Amino acid sequence: MNRRFEVIIIGMGPAGLAAGVELARGGAEVALVDENPSPGGQVYRRPPAEFALEDESFLGLRYQAGRQLISQFDSCRDKITVLNETLAWGFFEDESVALLQGGRIDLVGYRKMILSEGAMERSIPFPGWTLPGVMTVGGLQKLLLQQRVLPGKRFVLSGASPLLLSVTASLLKAGGEIVALCDATKTSETSKLIPAIMRQKGMVREALSYLFPVIKGSVPTHRPASVIAASGEGRVQEVSLARLDSDWRPVPGTEKKVQTDILAVSYGFLPLARLTRLCGCEHVYDPVQKLWRPEVDEVMRTSLPDIYTAGDSAGVGGADLAEVEGRIAAVDILAELGRISQKERESRLESLFKEKKRINRYTKLLNQIFAPRDGLFSIMDKDTIVCRCERVTAGQVLDGIAKGFRNINEIKRIRSSMGPCQGRTCESIVAEMMRQQGIPVDEIGYLRLRPPLTPIPLSVFEENASAQT
Repeated sequence: MNRRFEVIIIGMGPAGLAAGVELARGGAEVALVDENPSPGGQVYRRPPAEFALEDESFLGLRYQAGRQLISQFDSCRDKITVLNETLAWGFFEDESVALLQGGRIDLVGYRKMILSEGAMERSIPFPGWTLPGVMTVGGLQKLLLQQRVLPGKRFVLSGASPLLLSVTASLLKAGGEIVALCDATKTSETSKLIPAIMRQKGMVREALSYLFPVIKGSVPTHRPASVIAASGEGRVQEVSLARLDSDWRPVPGTEKKVQTDILAVSYGFLPLARLTRLCGCEHVYDPVQKLWRPEVDEVMRTSLPDIYTAGDSAGVGGADLAEVEGRIAAVDILAELGRISQKERESRLESLFKEKKRINRYTKLLNQIFAPRDGLFSIMDKDTIVCRCERVTAGQVLDGIAKGFRNINEIKRIRSSMGPCQGRTCESIVAEMMRQQGIPVDEIGYLRLRPPLTPIPLSVFEENASAQT
């Protein structure tokens, strides 16, 4: 083991940065680890340094709101060991995490650890979803804001997510043509958010900044509706839309075809809680969002007393909630390390708990409205690919269930979740297919993971073994 820190934070999104700032200010010896070259996560990350931005307002109000947190981080960066472009890929005995940086493997020790991996977009398959030109809405947003790339002229956006509106607004500012915006929710459902938005600091201005360009651009909006198929020669060229019923099942006879260059789809997010699984933390099933998340107490401590998790990896709630949860975990750790008194801990946590409660009122309503409904999974036919890595189809999954597979790990026998992504995309899809076949979620469970968490070339292990002999 080469190094040891009082606290290791994995992930430099809003939760990880906020926790790092609190710990550094409290005098803790802390290291921040992230695979990316710069801090901020998907929400606050700046475009590459080589890009000159004439107008930062193009990045949106959400990015501008994160500048204060980035500034706080920069002000105490000299007190933090920052390990950029570093992959956490395993946990081992004696409280150590295995890191890969620049081809070198290190075992780094810790007393306390905060896992803030963030989230990933949920994918729900439909015929043609693997065609080039079909992407997630978040992926399209990254191309627009961080790479300044407009990957086509005509765009269709579809799904159920607040991200739909913000990315539509960004596309219009960038000169894209929106030929269809399909929202699975009804106006009467999303209108319930208005009182909650008005109670959130800065949220009204942010929401209006997305809504006005869409209204001004006269974007063709369909709701409740969804893309149900994509087709084309070598890439997406045409999509089929359909109206949805209350369970988000396509209504026969309402189909409509639209020509497009790019189709972007989003049905919310899933906690990227793979490290918490890898180190053995307990997880619980959320029946509203249809996902597994780590079990935590009020200070974001997992079932393992020295491991905390905060932000979207603990349960999707957005950047503001992630920042508060990161600070909560950090304050508790400072008290555990003896850096602050119990009285100060209680005082600081009291205000943070109030802030978290206020934000939670909004995020819980948001998650209820946009949570995917069962009918979406009826859009797949038996030939629709479910596992993209191994090209396993929906028909093969259903055949496996018919043969008696009742646990998500048993489904691996048909090669599902066995590819390079190790089930990141297809696990939630297969699990939902199993649930809809009547298998209880406790029996389905979640994938068991082993190190390395991400595929690493054998040559890396050989080179590191040679260097140590």
